[in-house]
Amino acid sequence: MAARDLDVLELYGESARLILAEPGKMLGLSAIGLAPSWIASLMSDSFLLSLVVLVLSLPLVALAHGGLVVLVAQLRGGGPAPGFRGLLSGPNDGYVRITTALVVISVILGVGFVLLLVPGLIALAFLWVAWPLVVLEDAPAMAAIKESSRLTAGHRLKITAIVMILIVLNLALGLVQATLTAAFGLLFGLGVGALIGTATTALALTLVTLSYFKLKDPTPAEPPQLSIH
Repeated sequence: MAARDLDVLELYGESARLILAEPGKMLGLSAIGLAPSWIASLMSDSFLLSLVVLVLSLPLVALAHGGLVVLVAQLRGGGPAPGFRGLLSGPNDGYVRITTALVVISVILGVGFVLLLVPGLIALAFLWVAWPLVVLEDAPAMAAIKESSRLTAGHRLKITAIVMILIVLNLALGLVQATLTAAFGLLFGLGVGALIGTATTALALTLVTLSYFKLKDPTPAEPPQLSIH
């Protein structure tokens, strides 16, 4: 079955619909995935300690982000949303594969964005659906990257447009956060920033997962076998 094209506005609309269908679980999983980085930022005076926190928490981040992908897949297919325990229970083959994949994908993207914005965007366009491939198809890191590169061929300008909208949205929300911080104080601003980060991460992972389904084109009545349950 031929893959469909990516409709940017349709993807954003469907993402919003799915997030609003299960906002507690969506934002909860996103917050769990972001919590280690928040904790590490509080330990910024000790680089070594913050690094240890980030490294030790990688399996938790992978489980939370994987669980969010599974939740989106289930909601898209019309199935019932699993509970938090099921979403965080991990893949059938353990945590090593998805944690390794998370590290590999993050390092490649990190190197791209450290070099400059354009290499980062190029890397992101190639790796756009790598994470759903890891979670939903049990793919190891390099196989997922190769398959993502194949699936995204011919769609990378649309993917770049999706990412640019996310960037603009983050910048706009950052201005809102700065305004609220100035008006109500640092503590209030930090809370708003955490909420913004949680919401935008959930949105990004939802967009990525829906893009995977658009490019793979399975029907809602025939969802793929999920590796996390």
